[in-house]
Amino acid sequence: MNALTPIPVTTGRLAGQSVPLVDARLLHEFLDVGRDYTTWIKDRIAEYEFIEGEDFICVANHQDFSPKRGKIHHATESSPHRAKRRRGRPARDYFLTLDMAKELAMVERTPRGRQARRYFIAHQHREYTVRLCSAFYRHLFHQAGIGVHGSVPKLVCV
Repeated sequence: MNALTPIPVTTGRLAGQSVPLVDARLLHEFLDVGRDYTTWIKDRIAEYEFIEGEDFICVANHQDFSPKRGKIHHATESSPHRAKRRRGRPARDYFLTLDMAKELAMVERTPRGRQARRYFIAHQHREYTVRLCSAFYRHLFHQAGIGVHGSVPKLVCV
């Protein structure tokens, strides 16, 4: 994490949809919250009535989780990403939607919280612009009778 991209945003699957997700542990670390991660995330989920499967995904072992597929992959002994053998309960990791991440950043009421919220808003604006431009160009190609699966002519800006 750095000043330009404080919290990584990844694309994952939530309720069958492709959505941007944020690792709650990384958000907690960036916000520099004074409480431990587990207490903080559980309290915030309860206090603000976030809904699992709608606002976030909870998994038992982050190393074996693929946000893109929304599935847990069981590691093998030969796997480079095999889970560490630990005693006690497995760690629970939360992947948050951008809306939930923005709200959590906002309620911290700190400069880091404002910075994170602005970052997530900018990320959503960029994502919206890309989708809008893609739809616009698909429409133009369709109007011109150019299939989007075929060869696409080079666009020249004048």
